[in-house]
Amino acid sequence: MLNKFISLEGGEGCGKSTLCLRLNELLDEMNIDHIITREPGGIKSSEEMRSIIMENELDRKSEVLLFAAARNEHLKQKILPALEQGKIVICDRYIDSSLAYQGHAQGLGIDNVLNINEYVVGDNFPQITFWLDMDVNDALARITNDREVNRFDQKAEKFHQDVRDGYGILMEMYPDRYVKLDATKSVDELAALVLEKITCLK
Repeated sequence: MLNKFISLEGGEGCGKSTLCLRLNELLDEMNIDHIITREPGGIKSSEEMRSIIMENELDRKSEVLLFAAARNEHLKQKILPALEQGKIVICDRYIDSSLAYQGHAQGLGIDNVLNINEYVVGDNFPQITFWLDMDVNDALARITNDREVNRFDQKAEKFHQDVRDGYGILMEMYPDRYVKLDATKSVDELAALVLEKITCLK
């Protein structure tokens, strides 16, 4: 588990990306060395893999392998170098998204997807994972054309509920690193809660 490595997780429409933008502003104001990144993506090759994943209906196994490949490149090229430089790394989605989405919601099995991803990341897990949780229908109602809309947004309500249930399972699996946040709070309230935790990291 890596010090100063933070992930933000949650279903579609929960506000992760908005929170990342606010955290970036606040950390800049505090002169705290950090990077904000995302998955899949964060670097050129992983962003290209993101386009393939988001624009095509893939077999579930192909999908989980592409996510893992994008994660491997992102981890090696961006996350680990930033951590070695002493920066705080905040990642919009990481391994838990694969476990909740492909492992639980898409039925591949959390253990199966975890095995694939542990081969990729080893013990490079976040020190803290903030799960932004809220009612599925309320979250989906937030999705507008103002943000990047992907094919996961358009899946049936049951899929999104299964994703939420998947995160609940993961919180039970990883109680020491999970912090559950009420995603209905304002972005400033959420940012304050996150900053309270991450500015104390050693």
